[in-house]
Parts: sequence; structure tokens; C-alpha cells
Amino acid sequence: MKLLDHLCIQSAHIIGHSMGGYIAQEFAINYPERVNKLVLESTAPLSSTRNDLLFQNFLKLRQEGMDLEPWLWTWLFWLFAPQRFEDKEFINQYIKNTLKYPYPQSIAGFKGQIEAISKFYTRDRLGKIQAKTLVIEGKEDILILPREAEMLIKGIPKSSMLYIEDTAHFIHAEKPKAFNRAVLEFLNT
Repeated sequence: MKLLDHLCIQSAHIIGHSMGGYIAQEFAINYPERVNKLVLESTAPLSSTRNDLLFQNFLKLRQEGMDLEPWLWTWLFWLFAPQRFEDKEFINQYIKNTLKYPYPQSIAGFKGQIEAISKFYTRDRLGKIQAKTLVIEGKEDILILPREAEMLIKGIPKSSMLYIEDTAHFIHAEKPKAFNRAVLEFLNT
């Protein structure tokens, strides 16, 4: 909200992916008058017990000294659809770009992130979201399962769901044209 105030923006369209979708939900619940339309990609109103354990395991690997590159490779299997691995250039470029990022997340930062995720729960407050909402989910997402994302449309009054075929958790990276088209179509209607 402070950023919108600083920029003198009364309300905006909000898009959130994964944990960013958790943040977007909280923003839309707490500041409904500041949200025009809401797009939630690969997210849910809670973190599953399985994911909490998965993230704790990923944290342990880093705390025990696992190098960043093999750690990233382990993550990839949770983020991308199986057929994406046929495109070796895409996968290698993703790893290369991530390793080149000048501000990598620290282990302490990742620990804080997973602690926040494990406490996240909006299922009982989704009805407070007033904005017209589009939930976008990859048909092959195994990190946030489609049935978990569907909880959002059951709880948000003015919501609809769009599944993108042949994608998993990173829809915007796997099928950027389809993702952008869906978002722009939603925002322009």
C-alpha cells in the first residue's frame, strides 16, 4: 500500500505468482479498495503439509552445504512440466540465468520465506476479496496442485479459473505468450 501511496496510485491490478500469490491475496483482503483486478498464478489459500516438509528439506540441503547449482536442479523437477526438460536449451538457460542473478536469496532469507509460507492461511477470509479475480493454474503443476488452486475460486466471489495445458508451476516462463494473452484479455474485459 505504501508503494501505491508513494506513486500516487489510488488502485491497481495486482498479479501474484506462488508465494507472491499469497501476498496478493493478503493485499486484496486487507485493502480491497486498492485492487482493481486480481490475477493469481500457481497459488492457493494455504500451504500443504507436504510442501512445508518439502521446503524444510530443501532448506536442510542448503544448510548442510549443498552448492547452489545442484540445489537449483533439484527444484526444477517441481517447477516445470516433464516435457519442458526435452528443451535442454530452455532448462540450461534457466539455470545459467538464475546462477548469474546478482542478488541470490540467502539461506536465512529462504528460512524466513518458508516460515512465512507455513503460517499462511486465507481460506476463511477469501470472501473478503472484492476484486474480479482470475486464477491461472498449470495442468501439470505438482507444487501447487490444481485442487489446491481450485479452493480459491470456491472462496473468492467474483473469480474464474483458467488452466494452461502442458505447463506446471512456472506458467509465465513455460508459456509466456499464452500467459500474457490470458492476463491481458482478463484485464481488458
